[in-house]
Order: sequence, then structure tokens, then C-alpha cells
Amino acid sequence: MFIFYPLVILHGILSSSEDIQPVQDWFQNHLPSQIEVYNIEIGNGRQNSVFESMNWQLDQLCEKIYSIESLRYGFNFVAISQGGLLARGYVEKCNKFPVKKLITWGTPHEGIFGLNIFPVDINTIYTQYSQQHLSFASYWKEPRRMDDYLKFSTYLPFVNNEIEHTNFRTYKKNFESLEKFVMIWSKNDGVILPQNSARFSFDKEDLKNSRQYLDNLIGLRTLDESKRLFIREVDCKHITFKNECLDEIGEITLHYL
Repeated sequence: MFIFYPLVILHGILSSSEDIQPVQDWFQNHLPSQIEVYNIEIGNGRQNSVFESMNWQLDQLCEKIYSIESLRYGFNFVAISQGGLLARGYVEKCNKFPVKKLITWGTPHEGIFGLNIFPVDINTIYTQYSQQHLSFASYWKEPRRMDDYLKFSTYLPFVNNEIEHTNFRTYKKNFESLEKFVMIWSKNDGVILPQNSARFSFDKEDLKNSRQYLDNLIGLRTLDESKRLFIREVDCKHITFKNECLDEIGEITLHYL
């Protein structure tokens, strides 16, 4: 018997549920009518997506999902950009209402060291203030400052299991429970740098040669070897994912739902 799991979609940085209403409309028009589509907003959207920490946003996300009773028995999750890091954080840290399939669009899974939509003072990026008040600061991963990243970054080193922490095994176990993990990325992204981060690679490094994969830190190798990991490329600008490129990305996404 085929089960129609609900779908949750989540916006990215400098965005809101209203901004991705076209994405919700697209899925509602292309999915079976039995599938409910929930368009979740973190805090007040545009402002909180930038000026609240990723951990604060993740707590908000988990609470909102737990408030939707129809998600209790599982749901699929499509998340855009920064939203994908929060969605993955939900899978790893929360997941009491389990995610079945996680699909991310242009998500910097391996962090960023450039952001073309917001001015960045890289000299203060690892300060306590920035980590608490700028979302992207906690997934900023500057190659020349890896010691600072691992020591002071408050989000990405944890959800990527790059450091030892209390929930290390739980994060991996939860991530490995996914039926599918799909990353959709573009070499012409134009917003996140490096764009390869959206396929879980750092700069020009191939995923399968990375420590993340070889040491199976969160379970990427587990998913890959069991044919549950998928990477798809599109030729789209980051800012067009939810409009001009929506048909292309949406059709790819439907293939995995």
C-alpha cells in the first residue's frame, strides 16, 4: 500500500513563507490531492532568518513541526538554501516526527566562505556576538581559519559531526534513518561560495574523497552504499530556484518524493 506522506517546505535566508508561496502552490498543483503541503516560517521570516542564531532557528523549527499533528507519522521535507541546514538539523537533533525523504535546494552543507547577498565582516565572524546574532556566521567555514571554525562555530561543526559532542551518535543514527537524501545544486549558484557546498563538497574537493564521507561522520557513506544518496545538478542561479527554475527543480524533486 502506498502511503501519502505530507510535505513540509522551508525557506532560506532573507526569506519567508510568503516568498516561497509559489513553491507551495507548485507542489499542490503537481502532487496528489491527498498530500498536504505545509509552508513553514521561522520566527518572522526575513529578519529572524538572518539575525537569529541557527540554534535558535532550529529550536523554532522543531517546535513548529511538533505542533502539526498530521506530521506525527512521518513527512517529506524540501528545504531551500539555509533552510536545508535547518532541515538537516531537525533530522539529526529532533525527528520525533520522522523525516522520510530530505531534499535540499542549494544548501551549503559544507559551509560557506562567501555570501553574495549580505555584507560580511570576516574579521568578526567567529566572535560570540556574530555567532549569536548572524545566522550564517555559524556555518561560515574559512579555509585559512579552520581552527577558529572548529572552536567557535556554534552550528555546522555539530550537525556535520566534525567535532566530538554529546549527541554525536544520535545525529548520525537519525540521519542514517532517511529513506532518501537528495541534494540539488548548481555550479552557477551565484550566492553561496563555494557552490560545491550544495553537494556536500568543500571547494573543489570530491565528496567521496572527503573526511566527511570516508569517516562516515553523519552517515553519507551509509546512505550512498545503500543507494539512498542522490546528487542532481541544475543550471540555475540561486535566486531563481523559487521562480524561473521552479519547473525544472520541482520535476527533479518529484522524482524522489
